[in-house]
Amino acid sequence: MTQSGEEVADFSAVLRGMSGVLLSDQTLQSALRLVTALAAESIPGSRGAGVTLAGDGGPMTTAASDEAVERADSLQYEVDEGPCLEAMRLMRLVRIDDLAQETRWPAWTGPARSLRIRSVLSVPLQVRGDVTGALKVYSPDPSAFGEREERLLGMFAEQAAVLLANVRSVEDLERANQRLRELVHSRDLVAMAKGVLMARGDLGERAAFAALSQESRRNDVPVREVARRIVDSFADRES
Repeated sequence: MTQSGEEVADFSAVLRGMSGVLLSDQTLQSALRLVTALAAESIPGSRGAGVTLAGDGGPMTTAASDEAVERADSLQYEVDEGPCLEAMRLMRLVRIDDLAQETRWPAWTGPARSLRIRSVLSVPLQVRGDVTGALKVYSPDPSAFGEREERLLGMFAEQAAVLLANVRSVEDLERANQRLRELVHSRDLVAMAKGVLMARGDLGERAAFAALSQESRRNDVPVREVARRIVDSFADRES
């Protein structure tokens, strides 16, 4: 299907905004705030947007741009049915033209009508076939979304999923780097503590490490904690 020039221009603006944050922000929360803000701004007629992420404890809404969006999502999680859950679970676009006439998901549609929501558009977020969650927009007007909005939100969701995956990868890398820094710090502490023990008791390196290990077992604390105490005690006496 041929996209109009206006549609391409709108989506190009979205991509420019996303690429800027990908280069400058490295937190998942920052990325999600961008995703919802751009979705709400890019889809004509939308009242607000939200992202549902699949987690170990079940689906959760992150960075909803409107209180009604957050409440509508919470209702879905409570009754375990609704348009965004279906989009995520079945990996397909879901559209509601008029919530007042909607007969699917009866446990959700009844309470949701009190939120002044009439139209819903929800698409899955997936990278290489793995479902990350769902992106959705809500509108107070009936029949607010059509094929053009479906295409735009679908293209936007593809890039949003990549953005989320990239940010998560950055965070994974940061956590790995932090663990490495902690490991190096622990090794340095143990080396310094061995040096202190070797100087105090005329011990060899192996004997000094054995002394650290014995103290660790005796007090049921990690070797690095024993080393830290020895180094701190030595520094206090030297100051």
